[in-house]
Amino acid sequence: MMRALVLVSATALAACSPGPRTPPDGAEQARFIAVCSERFDYGDEACTCLSERAARRFDAVAYSILIESMTGEPIRARMDATGLNSSVQGALSRFVAETALSCYPET
Repeated sequence: MMRALVLVSATALAACSPGPRTPPDGAEQARFIAVCSERFDYGDEACTCLSERAARRFDAVAYSILIESMTGEPIRARMDATGLNSSVQGALSRFVAETALSCYPET
C-alpha cells in the first residue's frame, strides 16, 4: 500500500513538473546584446554578461519577453498569454536593474 502511494505521488509530481527547458539561441542572445547596448549604453562587455546570465536563468520564451521589455514594448499581456507564473514575471521585471551592476568590470 505504501509503495503504491509513493508511486502515485511520484507520477503526479512528474506530470506537474515543467517540461525540458528550451534555452535561447545564439541569434536571440545577439539581439539581447544589441538592444542592451543601444537602449542602456552599458557597453558590449556588460551586455554580454547580462545576456549570459539571462540565458541561464530564463527559457527562450521568457528571454524573448525580456528583450521586448528592454525596447520599451509593453509586455504584461504577452507574459499572461504565455502562462508565465507571477514569480517569473517579477523576475523578468527586475532582472536588468538587479543584475546590471554585477556585470560591470571592477575599476
